[in-house]
Amino acid sequence: MSPLDFIRLRGTVIAFSTFFTIVSLYVIIDQRSAEPVSSPGGETSTTRQPVAATTIPLDNRLCGLAQRLLNSLPEDEPAIALEMQTFYTETATFTEGDLRGDLIAASRFYKAVNDIAVKAKWDVDRIVRNNDALRWKALLTGTPTGVEESRQAVRDRCRVNLPDPPSIELDWAGRIRDPRLAALLAPIDKEIHRPAPEPEPTETTPQ
Repeated sequence: MSPLDFIRLRGTVIAFSTFFTIVSLYVIIDQRSAEPVSSPGGETSTTRQPVAATTIPLDNRLCGLAQRLLNSLPEDEPAIALEMQTFYTETATFTEGDLRGDLIAASRFYKAVNDIAVKAKWDVDRIVRNNDALRWKALLTGTPTGVEESRQAVRDRCRVNLPDPPSIELDWAGRIRDPRLAALLAPIDKEIHRPAPEPEPTETTPQ
């Protein structure tokens, strides 16, 4: 082997040795960077990402309940009145401001109606016998507080129409149109006129 070949061979060996040394250092550095950083107490610290709280927008919740109500709404008035009481009561739990006040008032109206009607099985004769005729007529011939306001709010927000409240049809003079119903509820409209008491005789003192 000539001196020139020996120098070439030595250079090649040095090059391979340098290459493997660099690769070994890279592997060691990469392994160390992958290890978790220990806290001063010896425990491995982990960073937890905060869980984002999800809430359903008020209008979405309100409209979802309204649509579900209409999709499953029964046909008979007694069942509708019970469903409406449930709807107004539930929606009042997550609303605020004037809308919540109107929903609470509407819920109270339907509760008052159902308390009387369910007990009498929606029979007006029984309502009269139960001495609830006066309250019944006041509820069904007056303007129920909160009901129309709540229906309008749902109509504006959800583009759906909730059922009308139960009522007694009146004529232009405010009299009940149904003759039989008018006859049943008529006694509560009549004021009992009692004759004025006769004046007591004046005692005269003899002179």
